[in-house]
Amino acid sequence: MKFLIIPGFAKAGTTFLFEQLRNSGAPINFPKRKEVDYFRSASSFEGYLDQFETQDPDKVFLDASPLYALPGEKTAQTIKAALKGHDVKFAFCLREPIARAYSHYMHDISTHFFLYAHGPYSFYSVDVLNKYFVPMAPVVESYIKAFGLPNVSGFGFKSTGPELRADILEFLGLGRDWRLDLSVNPAAGSSLPRLYYDTDRHLTVRSGPDLYALPPRSFLIANIRFQQFRPDFPEPIARLLMKNAASWDRQFDPSVLGGAVKTVRDDYLKCFDHLKMDVETLAPPKKISASEPPPLTPQIRNKMKKIGTIADTISAPFAPAQGLLGKFKGKPVAGEVAEDQFETIPALMRYIDSMSGKTGGARSEAFERALKELGPVPDYVRGYMRHLIALGDAEKITAYLRANPNLERYVSMKAMLEDLDATQRKFTPEDYKALGLLMGRR
Repeated sequence: MKFLIIPGFAKAGTTFLFEQLRNSGAPINFPKRKEVDYFRSASSFEGYLDQFETQDPDKVFLDASPLYALPGEKTAQTIKAALKGHDVKFAFCLREPIARAYSHYMHDISTHFFLYAHGPYSFYSVDVLNKYFVPMAPVVESYIKAFGLPNVSGFGFKSTGPELRADILEFLGLGRDWRLDLSVNPAAGSSLPRLYYDTDRHLTVRSGPDLYALPPRSFLIANIRFQQFRPDFPEPIARLLMKNAASWDRQFDPSVLGGAVKTVRDDYLKCFDHLKMDVETLAPPKKISASEPPPLTPQIRNKMKKIGTIADTISAPFAPAQGLLGKFKGKPVAGEVAEDQFETIPALMRYIDSMSGKTGGARSEAFERALKELGPVPDYVRGYMRHLIALGDAEKITAYLRANPNLERYVSMKAMLEDLDATQRKFTPEDYKALGLLMGRR
């Protein structure tokens, strides 16, 4: 029997090569799933054949399992023992290792979201770096030692282009003029999911050129591989996922590797030496950024209210008849969502500015909204306290200071005391003394 195994490397074109061969018309026994990954945990010949849809002895068994290329394992020896007496060939997929490592990182998070989003997963964590930057040359060498160089070949988009080695084509029964179609790539590409969730307010979500309002307590995952909309999502789990997603690195600058760039690339180029291939010419490494997810599916968009297009949002302030101030007076402009009124920092800032010069409840309410939405932002804490001191509102000052006992971490209490002293006449002696103590006067 004939077996063609693609043992790696991950995110180097194994899916591409598998799909190209699937559509080549070659006589192939295809596996029940692309990544059989059988020989990392088992070694039975009969059990291995059971992994395939057909078991025609006149066809080539095709297995594309990138995990066969994990370093430090004895997979090559396991395969040799299990397939002894049969005709076995291997094709390694080769890709510049620095880009490959970061692509693998993004792939894992995107494909296995509900695993990797339950813990912090920065690309720069020691264990994470050691997972994706692994020696490749020893793995290739182990297969060559086990099966001989004539049975181990390499493929790379940048190194071999659309050609496979002649003996592989012959092995598959394909003509020597057969070529891979490099214009087609079945892989989804490199991306990291976008997460959206809030318990109390609508959030603006972009879908292509359009803007939508995500309802409160709805959890949205926008990913290049999948999208999910989950209403009434449990807040503790959403907070956990959002917190851990903040640790993901959406851009990778290889320059931070310093001298390790040469170390990693030298190992990669040894693969070409082992395989007796022309050495790939490597360009200087560049920054890599995660791609943005595609537009949301109609099924998900239909569960949200459309705000409008980005172009319309930008154009509105330039039209004299469509001023945006109405938004802050409870009159949202056409196409906007009323519940979204205080969603963004700029909206809060403009709302406070619109209350400038006003006294009493209106300006106090503006500051209270901002502090509730954004927390103890120093400018707003100072503004709120000075406003209340100017009003002589001892009750509200006392309530705010008692509810926030660590304000000195954000603002200067010395400045607050100076404002209090300048307006001492507005307070009763008892209130003046009590406020001074709350502000740290000794």
